[in-house]
Amino acid sequence: MKRFSEQLKNKAAKIQLKTSEREDLRARVVSYMEYHPLPNSTKSTKTVIDRGEIRFLNISLFNAFKVGGSVLAALVLSISYFAEQAVPGDSLYAIKVQVNEEVRSTLARSPYEKVVWETERLNRRVAEARLLASEGRLTGAVEVEVANAVREHSENALREIEVLKQTDKEEAAFASIQLTTALDVQATSLLSDELASTTEGNSTALIASVLAETKLNEVESASDNEIPSFARLIAHSEQETTRAYELLQSISDLATTEEKEDIERRLEDIERSISEAMSRTDTDDTIAREQLVSVLERIQRLVIFMTNIDVREVVTVEEIVPITLMPEERRVAIEETAKSIILMLDQADVLLSATTSDALKEKLVPAAEMSRVEANLVLEALQIPESDLASLEQRVKEANAFALDIATMLGLEVNLEKSIAELASKPLPIEENIISTSTASTTEAATSTTEVIEEVSTETEPVI
Repeated sequence: MKRFSEQLKNKAAKIQLKTSEREDLRARVVSYMEYHPLPNSTKSTKTVIDRGEIRFLNISLFNAFKVGGSVLAALVLSISYFAEQAVPGDSLYAIKVQVNEEVRSTLARSPYEKVVWETERLNRRVAEARLLASEGRLTGAVEVEVANAVREHSENALREIEVLKQTDKEEAAFASIQLTTALDVQATSLLSDELASTTEGNSTALIASVLAETKLNEVESASDNEIPSFARLIAHSEQETTRAYELLQSISDLATTEEKEDIERRLEDIERSISEAMSRTDTDDTIAREQLVSVLERIQRLVIFMTNIDVREVVTVEEIVPITLMPEERRVAIEETAKSIILMLDQADVLLSATTSDALKEKLVPAAEMSRVEANLVLEALQIPESDLASLEQRVKEANAFALDIATMLGLEVNLEKSIAELASKPLPIEENIISTSTASTTEAATSTTEVIEEVSTETEPVI
């Protein structure tokens, strides 16, 4: 029937009178009016007004409601939009929290989506507090309000995770990663923020303590989490990696060139780790899955760093997501550290030769020599392509700690960056008379050095 009406309407619109037909019709109407004049009783005595001088405005009730509804909708949307920029204390803040966010909460259907949204609300509260602190407007009452809101959102997320564990433990593990990562990043950023002080209007100490407390609760709750299957981990990793690339594209106009390069490098590390996990799954599925869990945590950290401009202002991406060094980069880092150790010990030898304390020389010289030997052994081991980099990193880390202790006790100010720059331009030769020792002997040397350092730490004689 509707189709027939449309056809009839279209057909009627196309039918028109010919010119001759219109003229004939007009003549017949005029002729009828001449032979059938209007009776005098019906004629009006009022002045005839030219209708051309009057404009009639015809507004239907439906159109009036439509225009009014459009204006009302635009007003509501405008208020909702401006409320998103509100912070505690603003007149529109209640609309942001109790209307906008509650509407979005109803859109989160599954427990996992609810955890993600509650985590986002937690991030919002911390961002609002940090903004107020930067302006000196974070009063004690407002800080308590924000801290309570952070605790509430965290508890809501934890409750949804427990619900999710009853139906899908793997999905609960993914939700737990979301919450744990957010708590860790926000706590790190607050601790790094210079505004986190006891100064009235700037203090975020209470919020930081709530985050730390909630993080402990989450760690306890996550202790019985299952590691998801490899297939689901891969799917989540690829999904979150795509999201991270999209975010990087969206902030390309806001981020500096250095920030973009740093983020791109982290994304490359993440993709490399995913490839390594995929190649390892045939030989050790558990390690491969643990590696992918670590990948997801790094992606979440990177996403939080990109989506929270206030976080980017107080911490670097290196603090949030450290670079995963490639084998060649690890070799370079180990080599530079070993060379810096030797340079520190050279400077320490100068001070030791100038001191008049025989007791100090007797205690520190052997410790310095053992640290020097260990650094040289590490340099020699680096010449072997298949050397165990993890073991060398641990050895050079211990040797560096001993060397730093010796330098500190001698009052030696160490500038590692300058030392490394000097050594890069002048390679340090490896002593030829150093013979590689076993792991056991290295451990004994490290232990002996530790004992010497502990003994010297009680020395009160001044160093000349």
